[in-house]
Amino acid sequence: MDDKNNDEIKMKSKNKKKRPVFTIVIIVVLLLMLTVVAVAFGFIWDKISKIQKVPDEDSDPYYVPPGSDYMETDEPGNDETDYVTDAPDTDEPGGTSGSDSTAAPGTDTQKPVETEPVIETVDPINDGNLINIMIVGEDRREAGQARQRSDTMILISVNPKTKKVSMISFLRDMYVSIPGGYKNNKLNAAYRFGGFKLMKETYKQNFGITIDGCFAGDFFDFVEIIDMLGGVEITVTQKESDYSNGLLPVGTSMLNGEQALFYSRIRKIDSDYARANRQRTILMSLFNKFKNSSLADLNSIADAILPKLSTDMNNGDILSLMTKLLPLVGSMEVNTYSIPYLGGYSHAMINGASVEIVDFKDMRNKLENEYLPY
Repeated sequence: MDDKNNDEIKMKSKNKKKRPVFTIVIIVVLLLMLTVVAVAFGFIWDKISKIQKVPDEDSDPYYVPPGSDYMETDEPGNDETDYVTDAPDTDEPGGTSGSDSTAAPGTDTQKPVETEPVIETVDPINDGNLINIMIVGEDRREAGQARQRSDTMILISVNPKTKKVSMISFLRDMYVSIPGGYKNNKLNAAYRFGGFKLMKETYKQNFGITIDGCFAGDFFDFVEIIDMLGGVEITVTQKESDYSNGLLPVGTSMLNGEQALFYSRIRKIDSDYARANRQRTILMSLFNKFKNSSLADLNSIADAILPKLSTDMNNGDILSLMTKLLPLVGSMEVNTYSIPYLGGYSHAMINGASVEIVDFKDMRNKLENEYLPY
């Protein structure tokens, strides 16, 4: 009996000796894990801190208040080459900024509007389960210039559950209602007057979409980013090459920044609808090029791109977005669309400006029932 008690006492003594050691090991492992997480967090935080954060409306130096808004009229020129330092002389007669020389199939040619179109506010879309990010290409023509119109607007809508992604271009010349006491204007004017905030409100009112965050860059940034990334692979048609006077080679090749910019702005050989499709083609090509990149390559890409972007999201918002999107990158199903759709708009002249007239209830229903990735 005494031997049995002695054995139990010895066993308990051994367990007591082991427990402190085991506890210390767990604490050390946890500390190491926390250190790794802290380092990773600090690294990522440093990266996203490089993105320029836009000021709020109260401190926005470029804010245009209601009553001071205006509609930019069309003037002769070729805005496809304004940003290209070595642009070819296209010299196409009759071209005007902001209008199509050839109307898209199924649309009307430009005609004056005798009465102001009625624009009805649409019901909000139930898109709370989606992540909606707007990518803006700003129409800045000179370095250091004040905020300009949103020349390119592409909505990236992600469904984290289904891993489906919709890339939706919104044509800049749609005639919309801008909230907050502004007059009706082109869609791209909202960003010029009130930045991301007014642009998001305009999308909500006219299309029913809730935009979670925005990122913007200008055309100077676009050229530099493409060059930093080693170019973008694009297939150029004979017609597109002829229009560029040889700047764009026929066939599939790697375009540099200036070539890609010229390609992304071509519209006079077809339409603004086709132009938006070219812009989505470039984004898709870049996405396909880098979706399987190594961490080292992604780090270099981040260093090249992030400082050239501006956003209305804070670091916490961006970090939350990254944690949701990064696991999906390799398995996303991406579909591309355009608002308005081909044949879903007509051209008109209002107050000296070429605009596109659309049925916004129809556009909203198209988004909710076909385009958004439910």
